[in-house]
Amino acid sequence: MLMHAENYSGGEDYNNTGDTGGTIIEIQKFNVPKRNVLSKPDQRLLATLEKAVENFGSIYAVQFDDRFDGANVYPHDVTEEEVLEAAARDPGILDPYHAVTRNKANQLIPVPYHLQYSEELKPVIDLVRNASRIAPLSQAPYLTSTARALALGMYEEQMEEWLAIKQEPIVDTMISFNDRYGDRLMGRKFFAWGSVGILNQNATEIAQKVVEEILDIWDKQKFRPEGMKMPNVRVRLEETTLLSGLAAHYGFTADNLPCQRERRERYGSKILVFLPPFKNRIIFGYEPLLPQVVDTDRLPDITHKKFTDGSLDFFLGHEVNHSLIRRVGDEERLGSVYPTFSEMYCTTSGLYQLHQGCTVEEQNHLLAIFLNKTVRDILMTRGNGSRDHVVAHRAIVNSLLDQGKLKISNGLFQWFTYNPVRVFQELEGLINQLEKIGSSGSGNDFKSLIEPLINLRSIDRVRALRY
Repeated sequence: MLMHAENYSGGEDYNNTGDTGGTIIEIQKFNVPKRNVLSKPDQRLLATLEKAVENFGSIYAVQFDDRFDGANVYPHDVTEEEVLEAAARDPGILDPYHAVTRNKANQLIPVPYHLQYSEELKPVIDLVRNASRIAPLSQAPYLTSTARALALGMYEEQMEEWLAIKQEPIVDTMISFNDRYGDRLMGRKFFAWGSVGILNQNATEIAQKVVEEILDIWDKQKFRPEGMKMPNVRVRLEETTLLSGLAAHYGFTADNLPCQRERRERYGSKILVFLPPFKNRIIFGYEPLLPQVVDTDRLPDITHKKFTDGSLDFFLGHEVNHSLIRRVGDEERLGSVYPTFSEMYCTTSGLYQLHQGCTVEEQNHLLAIFLNKTVRDILMTRGNGSRDHVVAHRAIVNSLLDQGKLKISNGLFQWFTYNPVRVFQELEGLINQLEKIGSSGSGNDFKSLIEPLINLRSIDRVRALRY
């Protein structure tokens, strides 16, 4: 949408050749033809890192338990109030890299992940160390620091080394504890996930231009806090061969790392886009559902290429905003609702920024893609608990319906004469509310905004959600 020439679509087809989910070990494998043209050293590196990523999934299996809000990183009977009381005595209780257990006196105590999961981590550490010995010289320090992080808890050094690599490696990996989606109790703890893949150089270069355009738009808009510097955001689009842990369980298509505001300001950040799951989701999930969500007869033709490119723009717009919306003390003030707040703000802001670089036809496509994704994600999480991004997107859509900027006719979304300007004007108002909450508000302020929107049943009238 922002980029018109060539864009991203085309290339290889991907087949999922591994497990797509389970309750013990979460792994997704992808058959990527590009692995067959790698050099011998890169093939060895890829095979070693794949073993490490696959082993790392066993730690997520220990952490994960969807029956409890705190999964297995807190005692199952603990309450939010009890955690906060313990954290007042020992701030380590809220450290994202610490599990919480009870001692013999029944007091809550923090245990660093590298100690809590030391046995499960041993084979992963050995494999990563082996990989560091066969990796290119520019990449070896990062892999060495990854092994140290897993063995000693030195996660900031790992992220610093990863972001210090100037030229993207052909084969690269992320093996660490990142993202809070499994912690519904406090929204604080990171969970194990790994990825390994092969660089798509052409797609990466194009996506980097899109991100720079979004940053340029943000630089000029009124939502930018005074004194906030332009963040350094890089992109890597890769032919992912394997995902494990949280990334496989939730079917990640992209992520922006590091998660911490201070580390993003210190070292910059990088958006990872996992192309095989992204394309699989377009082909088998999002695109076939569109006629049951949006009145496509009244829209300009959305070809497969336009749908794919627009979807990737949407993901980039969302992910880059994780580097733009952080405010001092936001996570502490918002508490357990911060992950949902973050997802809602990033999507709203990303849509608003993207539409400023689009034609009216492209704006219509962008809006249709977002609505379709929201409905698809609601369908995919039915009976499996609500996910932060699903709750956030449901609230955005219900807000637009409640304000009359969207309507549902015969079970399909429509908007005013298919000129979406009123929709994006409404998003601007929502951004103002979210910015105020992010800058100085509390968790209760956000709940007051979002809970009425979540409870609205408006979106449930869409045809695809009736079955």
